[in-house]
This record gives sequence, structure tokens and C-alpha cells, in this order.
Amino acid sequence: MKVYKLNPNTNKIILVAIVVVIGISFMFFKKTGSINPILIPPLLVLIFRYFWQQNHKALILDEDHLEFSLSPIQAKRMVRYSDLKDTYFTEKGKKFVFTTKTSKTIKLPLKEFHKNDRRAIKEELLKATSQKA
Repeated sequence: MKVYKLNPNTNKIILVAIVVVIGISFMFFKKTGSINPILIPPLLVLIFRYFWQQNHKALILDEDHLEFSLSPIQAKRMVRYSDLKDTYFTEKGKKFVFTTKTSKTIKLPLKEFHKNDRRAIKEELLKATSQKA
């Protein structure tokens, strides 16, 4: 079983966004004497996303299935290799497209992962799906 996390550079961007929102809130507070309530929800979402991404296992490749969840609001998706009818990788979109036996299409975008992880995930998935098919 292999576990992959999302790109750690995205967490740095989220941290910068948190600092910017806090800075804007502070400037607004200094100027008006009150906190702008419009900036509180984005700040909470950014903080939640930062901690969620730091501790979350985005992709789990097991011997007979894979599980993935790329955002906090997305439900965890599980795909069994034995249920797959077709699998292909789109270079342009950098995503795997799985078609199950029930004609359900499931897309796994690899843009969220680190470059080195993308290659490893691609090789692992192609190997796993070709063996099970």
C-alpha cells in the first residue's frame, strides 16, 4: 500500500493567503476600529484547508483498489481495479480517467500532486490496472 499527499507547495501558498487576509483585517481594524465580518469566513476556510491538507492522505494505492479525496468537501472515492472496464491517461489534462463496468466515469487529476509523485502514481496505476484487467 502506497500513500501520497498533496503538493506541499500549495500549503505555502495557503499560508501566504492567510497572512494576507489577516493583514487586510488588521489594516481595516486600524482604520475603522472594527473587524470586517466579510473577511472572517475566507480566513476560517483557509485555516481549515491548511490543516486539512497538512494531515490528509490524498491518494491511497492498495493492491486491489485505490482511494482518493483531493479536497475537504469531496467525498472519498474508491475504485476497485476488478470493476474497471477502461483506464487511460490524458497528457493534456494530466488526469486518469477510469470507466467502470457500470459505465461510470471517474476522473483522478494529478495536478494537485508533486511532480515526482505524479510520475510514480502514473507508473503504479498503469501497472496495477494492466495486471487486473
